[in-house]
Amino acid sequence: MRRSTRRHAVVAVLLCSCLGTDAALAQPLSYWLGAYKLDGLSTFAACQNQARGFRETLMADRLGKKLEISTALTPAERKVWQDDIAALRDVVDKHIAYKAPDPSKPQQYLDGFTTDEFRAIQQMSTRFSQEINLKCEQKYGDIASKKGETTESAAKLQARMRATMVEPTDVNSLPLQALPSPFPKPEASPAEQLAATTAQSRAAMASSQAAVTRTTSCMAQMTGLRWGLMADKIQAKVAGAGTDQRAKMEADVKALRTAAEQGLAQPPATDPANPYRFMTWLSNEENAAVATEYGTKVAALTASCTK
Repeated sequence: MRRSTRRHAVVAVLLCSCLGTDAALAQPLSYWLGAYKLDGLSTFAACQNQARGFRETLMADRLGKKLEISTALTPAERKVWQDDIAALRDVVDKHIAYKAPDPSKPQQYLDGFTTDEFRAIQQMSTRFSQEINLKCEQKYGDIASKKGETTESAAKLQARMRATMVEPTDVNSLPLQALPSPFPKPEASPAEQLAATTAQSRAAMASSQAAVTRTTSCMAQMTGLRWGLMADKIQAKVAGAGTDQRAKMEADVKALRTAAEQGLAQPPATDPANPYRFMTWLSNEENAAVATEYGTKVAALTASCTK
């Protein structure tokens, strides 16, 4: 398989896998980590960050093993792969996003994987993230869990999370192959190469733009969905609230609907001194109902996004 063909195949796997991963990571935060603890959102996010860099570590380990058996590479070729491996490890070691050693070749490292290897790594990464999500949900997602109990809605949510977990192929079970030269060798005249590259670039760009549009649209729905559900629940309680409370509730409902419409990660603060005030208007039972409805709708959205 030519390197360019393999790269596009791997990128296709990446796009599909990312959809699944993003969906898997979408969590209701159950009771929004409880109205009793306003810093719960950051605690839950910190818990989920345990999955950060796991995929890059798998890639670096696999490339390292392949480099060991790549005896035909020149010192200059080995240096390119060593730099790619170091950049992948920097994601964990330096807590940064992946930064390509050669900006003109931001996905050079993909040439080191077969389609099966990359698919296995994506599956392993997805499963690891799903397991971390479940642990975080069990530890921080349900107020009742702090008392050693589990509500019925939380148990159902956790069961759904387990049921959708990916069964990965261990990349280490696949045969190792030597790494290719990172320096492309001309196989056609300059004019032919230019024409082929232009056609491939246009096709890849069109495919990438379509995939990004679908993913962005999907994620926007998921991000805004939970705020819309909360806004509906609070709106239903406004009529029965006191005058002072009613004004505050209506302001929070407006902020939640803005966040839902714009796909914001956090509603605009209506009270700078209490930015999480919107979380306090719902009881534990009402939050549980929101969590259950959110989980059901996210599952439906996930299915439509991955068609």
